[in-house]
Amino acid sequence: MRSDPSRNPGNRGPILPLERPRAWHAILWVVAAIVISTGCDGGGKGGGSSADPEPGSSGGRAPTKIAFVRSELPPPRSGAVCAETRLEACNRCHFAPPPDALPRERWGTQVLVMTALPIPEDVDPLTAQEVADAIAWYEANAPVTWDARPPASSDVSPRYTQREFTPAPLAAERIPAVSFITRDAKGDRSTPDLLVLELRTGTVLRLPVGATEPADLVLDVPHRWNYPAHMSFADLDSDGTLDRIVAGLGGMNPMREEKGGVLVEFGGAAPRALGTRLARASDAEAGDLDGDGDLDLAVCAFGWRGEGRLVWWEQVEERWVTHEIDPRDGFIHAIPHDLDGDGDLDLIAALAQEFEEVIAFENDGSGQFSAVILDKAPHPGWGTSGIELADLDRDGDIDILVSHGDTLDVPVVKPYHGVSWLENQGNYRFVRHLIGTLPGCERAVAGDVDGDGDLDVVAVAFLPQVDPLEWQKHSVDSVVLFERSGAEWIRHAIERGNPLHPSVELADLDQNGTIDIAVGNYVWMDDDGKPRHRRDYVTVFYREAD
Repeated sequence: MRSDPSRNPGNRGPILPLERPRAWHAILWVVAAIVISTGCDGGGKGGGSSADPEPGSSGGRAPTKIAFVRSELPPPRSGAVCAETRLEACNRCHFAPPPDALPRERWGTQVLVMTALPIPEDVDPLTAQEVADAIAWYEANAPVTWDARPPASSDVSPRYTQREFTPAPLAAERIPAVSFITRDAKGDRSTPDLLVLELRTGTVLRLPVGATEPADLVLDVPHRWNYPAHMSFADLDSDGTLDRIVAGLGGMNPMREEKGGVLVEFGGAAPRALGTRLARASDAEAGDLDGDGDLDLAVCAFGWRGEGRLVWWEQVEERWVTHEIDPRDGFIHAIPHDLDGDGDLDLIAALAQEFEEVIAFENDGSGQFSAVILDKAPHPGWGTSGIELADLDRDGDIDILVSHGDTLDVPVVKPYHGVSWLENQGNYRFVRHLIGTLPGCERAVAGDVDGDGDLDVVAVAFLPQVDPLEWQKHSVDSVVLFERSGAEWIRHAIERGNPLHPSVELADLDQNGTIDIAVGNYVWMDDDGKPRHRRDYVTVFYREAD
């Protein structure tokens, strides 16, 4: 499942904009977890914390009535019976993960965790014997150890100069929770400034073109943004100017209450809430989804244990009318695009949690959608963390860049994490190609980084709960450039050993004609209110001109 930093465990509550953070403790654990869980533990883009939240009032799945203690389980039965039981038991809620989804030492705890999670009302809870059999089978077949060390990088790597940025009022604490970085679409320069969404302060920060000093990262406008997770731009009110559209989680930690939603800044005015409240809104994208000439919104409510869903909001004069597309938890992105070329906007969506799918929702032209699965991950712990649309093979159609690296479910370095692209072969057929592995890959973006005319990919790692000793053991890369060279991808490790990056953006920030890499940083807060690390808010790797 997916978790996400904008949805994170172990994080403190918000602070007043750009004032010294107060010592508030985390509520639950977070989506940040942002990134939290595999399909097996119910975390997801908003992971779990050390303590589960109380159920909200909006319904959802009934909680499991039984949680097991290993010492009280009966002895497992024969290997063949255990194997059959494990498949039948796991498949009640999701397709059964393979044993190599986790190392052996983790399976016992993980199976027990799953027995305490909510299950659908029509599903029988596991018996003690089924739990014992499942644990025995996984522990007998899982790898004892694994090696997640990256393949060698190219000997000839581009040269970068690194600079750190932190707003002056926050320099003493340095406990960032940056969820997203984007170019300012309203910028009037050839390369716009960067806008930085920060969860703990609930603010939007600005990093201007030409920034050189740490304090050049400043508050953009004095508004609160309800735990901002994503920003997009569109002229929603048809006044000729772009409006800022911000999806907000509603809290730092995962919860079942519908406290998130969409805020829009029209013409520089204070943000105004649109539509209804949602459970941890993770994305909001504009498009004319019903073909009536005005812009509507596709909105992902990532949810948590029952309240998530994918909806579109129809703009009807001064109102926004909600239409549900899919009632499941775990939607991260839903991007409008005319995938089938019939003149209307379909939606291309990433669904995490136990589903781990990339889905096309085909539009009939009036806002009625039908789902087509474009890609399904190998197992429910795959850790889907996001998508981006780009013509990666330059053949004239849109392909899909997919990152998968959610580690907030089980804090281990996972060797199968990384970034892939789905090649569009027409008629809703997509073929997955691996670009490269990267444990904890939280986000990847495409751009012509080396200026040779094709699209390269930059990916970042987010492993905030993992012990730094494990980072060292597995020689973890934290910022990687995958340079496109024909059909191959050449790996360049731009940064190693600092996997605290849930976000990345590309821009020529120093205006020297080369593309720079800006990454957001996110520091985990433990239950005692102490940060695991101290970091600046934004790190920029300025590419030196050849």
